[in-house]
Amino acid sequence: MIVAADFCLRETKDASWPLRTLNRLAQGKVHEDLLKELRKKTEQAQAQEKNSTLVTIWAIHFPPYFPYTRAGRVTRLLAKLCKNLIGERSLIDAARAENVSAILAGHTHEKDDYEAGNKCRVLCAGTATQDDIADKHCQIIEITRNSIGQPKVVVQNFKQETVKSTFAFWPLPLRNRLWS
Repeated sequence: MIVAADFCLRETKDASWPLRTLNRLAQGKVHEDLLKELRKKTEQAQAQEKNSTLVTIWAIHFPPYFPYTRAGRVTRLLAKLCKNLIGERSLIDAARAENVSAILAGHTHEKDDYEAGNKCRVLCAGTATQDDIADKHCQIIEITRNSIGQPKVVVQNFKQETVKSTFAFWPLPLRNRLWS
């Protein structure tokens, strides 16, 4: 089951300083009323499927605790101040409380597979269509169960081969490929 929520800023004043006017397009905010609704919809769907073991995934735009591992120190600092998801802790805590297996996100145009706040897996898609010189990526996400019925999320990453203009399997380090 995938449940989506829109945590975009509602008003410019929701953005953080120091670049509030510019941040209004680069940040998201976990609005408590939307988080409550996300949890309610998740619980309702889980209750409807009470006779089966449901794998729950949330889809949002702004990734919580994005590590910016491919960026320099200054870029990482600015991103944490200006491109973050405000209130990300409450989102992660709610995801854990609702047994969410993973959060799908975008925004950064960087692919990554990481654990946010040591509590929740986050899958950032990267970009397959951005019109620039950056690498183009896409993912195939397979959700299955392991031998004892626990959810297993396997992610295959693909990178565009510019010469052939096709996508080819592109392995990430082992820590990023298989979680259960």
